[in-house]
Amino acid sequence: MNKKRTFPILLILLIGLFFACKPELKKEIFIKSSEIGIYYDSALKKTVVLNSGKHNIPSGILPNIYPIEQTNIKRNVQILTKDEKPISYGVNYWYSVNPKTITEFNAEVGNDYVKIFVLPQIYAEMRDSFREIDSANIKIPELEKEIKSKLNNDIKYSEFIKTESIKFGKTEPNKK
Repeated sequence: MNKKRTFPILLILLIGLFFACKPELKKEIFIKSSEIGIYYDSALKKTVVLNSGKHNIPSGILPNIYPIEQTNIKRNVQILTKDEKPISYGVNYWYSVNPKTITEFNAEVGNDYVKIFVLPQIYAEMRDSFREIDSANIKIPELEKEIKSKLNNDIKYSEFIKTESIKFGKTEPNKK
């Protein structure tokens, strides 16, 4: 064999050996004790749940991270009462994500769960509750208790989210 043929053959063998061994690049991430992470590993063909601590995951993967301890959302909401009067309230909502159902939750709802799952449910329950009351007869503590109970008793919602508390504070309506 001459040198002109040997080099290309060795190069082809090395490239083949490299792709046959295909080293998987990993990166280290840290999941806080108040969080849970989840991602889909295409090499393993399964969903991987990451509890608190350090984990080596495939490079290029961005796991979805969910808080499993109490988390707070604050929003201002304008709502109509039974007598069609708009009332503005600040909503202070405390909740936690159920870590036992995180695989199903991630598959059904995804990482943007606050915007597409939590807030719509809160707003729907508020609309339903406030629509039954005249603006002069609003009793905030009873409404807070009723809405918390509805959220915790909703089978689908409560499977994934536990409502810790919901509080309303009157705000001024937006003036344009």
